[in-house]
Amino acid sequence: YYRAGDVLSFTVNFSDNVIVDTTGGTPRIALTIGVTTRYADYISGSGANTLVFQHVVNAGDQDMDGIAVGSINANGGTIASAVGITPADLTLNNVGSTSNVFVYTAEPTVLSTQVTGSPPSNATSVTFEIVFSEAVTGLILGDLSLTTTGTAAATLADLQTPDNITYTVAANGITGAGTLRLDVAADAVA
Repeated sequence: YYRAGDVLSFTVNFSDNVIVDTTGGTPRIALTIGVTTRYADYISGSGANTLVFQHVVNAGDQDMDGIAVGSINANGGTIASAVGITPADLTLNNVGSTSNVFVYTAEPTVLSTQVTGSPPSNATSVTFEIVFSEAVTGLILGDLSLTTTGTAAATLADLQTPDNITYTVAANGITGAGTLRLDVAADAVA
């Protein structure tokens, strides 16, 4: 899965060394991401037989059945034989399968945060449950904070998940009077 800002890299192997001239434009490979045509631009390799093309995934791009790789387009530039000025054949052959290259840029959202069960009003510990709209990774205790009212205070501990969608975290050592609310940082997950 590739998200907004991730880089899709493509390596194209030629039978001979080639020279890339980007004076008139940058050669690129057409990609179909969902129903949108995007381009992987030439990045490096001139003088060798291997060229690298890259595309940075855009926010809003979605493709859950695998991207499609089109052909190389000179786009005003040239790719030619290193020995002479013979244009290189820009037809791509033996392209590997991209059926498992998914682009998903929708950001996960927090569907709910709530205390599990019905703790008594004088509880010294409660467990919060956080439910996301999809599986997320990278959530750590530092991404969570307690908002309190009155003199209420507690410490968060023991963050766990069975499926990366539902997480639990304990609020231990509750003291004072008031309420506790669990907040998740906006940039907490990927």
